[in-house]
Amino acid sequence: MAVNLCDFGELTRQLDAQKLVDLLTDYVRAVSEAVFHRGGIVDTVVGDGVLIYFDNPPDNTEPALAAAKELVQRIDSLNQRREARDQPLLNVGIGMHSGEVLMVNAGSKSRMVYTVIGQAAQTALALRDVASPSEVLITEQVGAGGGAELQLADGPMVQVRGQPDPLPAFRLVFRADPIEQPQTVN
Repeated sequence: MAVNLCDFGELTRQLDAQKLVDLLTDYVRAVSEAVFHRGGIVDTVVGDGVLIYFDNPPDNTEPALAAAKELVQRIDSLNQRREARDQPLLNVGIGMHSGEVLMVNAGSKSRMVYTVIGQAAQTALALRDVASPSEVLITEQVGAGGGAELQLADGPMVQVRGQPDPLPAFRLVFRADPIEQPQTVN
């Protein structure tokens, strides 16, 4: 799963440094709580981009899908509080793909990074990059492992770096009622 703020560039131009740090702290906390609550791991945070993985078999994407729905709910709840304080609202785009990734330690003596790499991660990032605010774009593989009650709508064709042909994406259809009292994960 990959997540970002759809309008982060505009926010960086509008906000002073402290308000931007506060916004990013609220955002990363919401992402982390939704993901950890469902057994996922936040792999990387770069600016407003977050890369997440779940250690589930490819035919069971239900925890990741539940985390994506919960994240949209958490952002909606956060936005209610931000709006009451006359602060800019957050708009997340989410991309999801299921497949094998390689977990690596890469770097040098002075800086090592533990991360996931591979076509599955690239696909999630490409979907995230074209997702609209509060939209969850998934691949056919994610949909196949999502259970019988999953509701999907056709999405855009997405060009993934390293792939010769565009990939069909699907929009996850769900009702995202705001979480009244977000749970905090210790």
